[in-house]
Amino acid sequence: MQKSIFLFLLLISAVLLTDCSSDKKTTKKDSLQQKTNIQLSDTEKQLKIIEKGIKDITDSLEKFAPKPDLYYRRSVLNFQKGEVNTAVLDVKRAIELEPKNPDYHYQLGIYEYVLAKDDEALNAYQEAIKLGTNNPAIYAAAATILFYQGKVDNAQKLFQIALEKSPNYPPAYFGLGLVYRNKNNNTEARKYFEKTLEYDSTFSNAHLELGQMAHEEWKLAKTQKKEASNLYQQALNYYQKSIKFNENNANAHYNMGVLLQENQELDKAIFAYNKCLFINPSYKNAYYNRGLIQWEKKQYAFAREDFTRAIQLDNTFSDALYMRGTCNEALDNKERALEDYKLAVKFNPNNLEAQNAYKDLKKQLGK
Repeated sequence: MQKSIFLFLLLISAVLLTDCSSDKKTTKKDSLQQKTNIQLSDTEKQLKIIEKGIKDITDSLEKFAPKPDLYYRRSVLNFQKGEVNTAVLDVKRAIELEPKNPDYHYQLGIYEYVLAKDDEALNAYQEAIKLGTNNPAIYAAAATILFYQGKVDNAQKLFQIALEKSPNYPPAYFGLGLVYRNKNNNTEARKYFEKTLEYDSTFSNAHLELGQMAHEEWKLAKTQKKEASNLYQQALNYYQKSIKFNENNANAHYNMGVLLQENQELDKAIFAYNKCLFINPSYKNAYYNRGLIQWEKKQYAFAREDFTRAIQLDNTFSDALYMRGTCNEALDNKERALEDYKLAVKFNPNNLEAQNAYKDLKKQLGK
């Protein structure tokens, strides 16, 4: 349930974009290369179309009196091109010329969010709401930022208003599902996630959230020694659907990896973590969990590498430091192991395993 995934997809999906559209014997490798070339070619064509659109609008702005809709359209094209700061300047100029247009404020909010300026984005959305709008995406976008700022009740109200504006709007149902998950009301949360899928069966994160809920129920049933195979399969199916509808959903790959790892399907879990890390190389827990599997397989050098990557992403990661210490000790690098254990205890004095390992190794080394 990470902020970056849901909010970014929500906002980008609602961007008011202008229209810029425009043999069996082949080996798998060749087919992949051809596909890549086609994708690159399509990207290049799209970029040329965008650049031409920017040029045409710029020429119009230079020849005629400035019009807010031209600045707005150029801002969208610059955003598509990846020039987000330039897009901000353009849409702000549109707002100067037509300050009571809620769509311009909404678009500014999208850009500010992409620039990681959540407060500025929220201000822009709230201004659009004050001006009066029936666009449910604006209410949902503001609600989502409020939710991740911990203002859950305020977020809930805005998600509900979004549904009043558009009763079939999936992101608002999804947002309410997150609200009820936050309130530990899984019954209501499930209802809203399922409602999300009723209106959009391809909503990847709704499948992911339902998968996490089934995953939690499976773990609880196991601790209570109840039959839980159906819950395991349910969780797996939801994760698979989440990935089916968004192959780049790193959280879905990660959660599937955790589920498989907990079910001792270790090779499949490694594959899931590999996919997660290919999409998001900064996913420290994926490195850590993959390291645990390598450690279990007694592949200590590979495990140490994964724990090191996790530590590079978070140098206070006590568990990763402890596990790297066990790898170093297994590889007969006891001085480094001692240092790892020491740091693990420093960053988490309650890490009893690290405490005991540090004391034992220090005694063994006569220090």
